[in-house]
Amino acid sequence: MYVRLAFAVSAFLEPEILIVDEVLAVGDAEFQKKCLGRMKDVSVNDGRTVLFVSHNMAAVKQLCTQGLILKNGSLEFSGSALEAIEVYNNNSLTESKGLMSLAKNLTPFITVDSITVNNEVNSPMFYEEGVFNIKLKGSCAQSVKLNLEVRVFSNENTLISFYAPGHMNNILIELTEGAFSIEESLLFPKNMANGEYYVNISLSQPNVENYFQLNELILIKEGFQTDAGRSLNYNEIGFFMMEKLEKI
Repeated sequence: MYVRLAFAVSAFLEPEILIVDEVLAVGDAEFQKKCLGRMKDVSVNDGRTVLFVSHNMAAVKQLCTQGLILKNGSLEFSGSALEAIEVYNNNSLTESKGLMSLAKNLTPFITVDSITVNNEVNSPMFYEEGVFNIKLKGSCAQSVKLNLEVRVFSNENTLISFYAPGHMNNILIELTEGAFSIEESLLFPKNMANGEYYVNISLSQPNVENYFQLNELILIKEGFQTDAGRSLNYNEIGFFMMEKLEKI
């Protein structure tokens, strides 16, 4: 809520330089769409400068002409936005990060202390097929009903899969005061193409507020190949293959 208000105020003050730091990491899809639209208006139509800080490569590609990559407070790369995106993606695949270092607790009354995915605690992680198991443990200062949301993106931030029973079916997780443990097991399609995917995991009150957010768990999908033994990634065949329905 504070981020929405802050962005609305700053965007309409008509500053010469608008600095936007990770505003797309919170809020729902409609809020993010409005943010992108307003930033594009400021830079393209109004001719002002936008300093856009983000891990969202699709948004960077859409908005920016120049890119800077910072690492541990130092400048690592400076060049065109497309060059910066390529360097960033390559660096992300080789650098191991703990899952909790990718996560943020966004409210004082819910704290997630640990998260594992398929019993792994680091990103990137490798996946072939089968169950995608998520475990979150933490504490809650009051009773609350919330939604577990999982979004899967391509390496250019195209949303390709979405899990949110609170949004889709009004099925919410009920937490009581004290320690909690949440576990969900999901299934990806068996014919999901190989490639690098990004997974975001969040706890939220649907369409109102995010309580916890983990962004950009890198999932490297392997193991999908044709009967002839050829390994295929999603740049070649799309994200999954259709199969012929045999007549009975």
